[in-house]
Amino acid sequence: MAVKESSNKLNFIDINQCKTYTTYQTDNNFISTFSVKEPSPVSSYHLNILIPTFLVLLGWRIIYLNAKKFATRTESKSLLDTVIKLYDEIDQLAVDFWLGDINEVEPNNYLMLVMSKFETLNNRISDLEKRKVLTNKTELIDYYSALTLNCELIKSTHISVCTENVQKILEKSRKNVSRLYSSFNNTYRPTYNIMNSLINFKR
Repeated sequence: MAVKESSNKLNFIDINQCKTYTTYQTDNNFISTFSVKEPSPVSSYHLNILIPTFLVLLGWRIIYLNAKKFATRTESKSLLDTVIKLYDEIDQLAVDFWLGDINEVEPNNYLMLVMSKFETLNNRISDLEKRKVLTNKTELIDYYSALTLNCELIKSTHISVCTENVQKILEKSRKNVSRLYSSFNNTYRPTYNIMNSLINFKR
C-alpha cells in the first residue's frame, strides 16, 4: 500500500510484515529506504490472558489469608475461653474455702485442688503464648500466692481477714483476665493489613 506524503516522497507499508518503505525522488532518480517495525513482545492477546489470571490468583490468595487468619483466631479464642473458665473455677474454690463453713474446710484438699487447676491453667496460658497472646508471668505467680498464702491457718484466721484474702484473689484474677483479653484483641484484630500479609506471608 502506498501513501503519498509530499511531491517527492512516497511511503509503502507492508501490513503483513510490519515493514515501512520510504521512497525519495530526486530529479529523475529514486532513493528507497525501509525500516522494520518489530512486533511488541506483549500483545493485547497476552494481556487479556495474563491480567484475568493474575486477578484470580490474587483473589484466591486474599481468600486463603483471610480463612487462615479466621481459623487461627477461632482456635486461639477457644483456648482463651478455656483459660477464663479455669480462672472462674479457681476463684470459686477460693471463695468456698475462705468464706465457707470453717468446720468443713480442709486446707490440704484445697491446696491439692488449687495446684491441679493452676497447673492446667499455666499449660493453657503457655499454649496461648505460642499464639502470641502474652501474659505477665509475675502477675500469674502473685495470683497463685494469693490463693495459697496462710491457707493452713484458716481455722485461726478472722473472718475479716478471710474476706480480704478473697477480695485480693478476685481482683488479681480479673486483672489477669483483662490483660489476656487485651493481648488477644491486639494480636487478632477483626481487620488487618492485607497487603502487609501478602508481602510478609509465612506458612
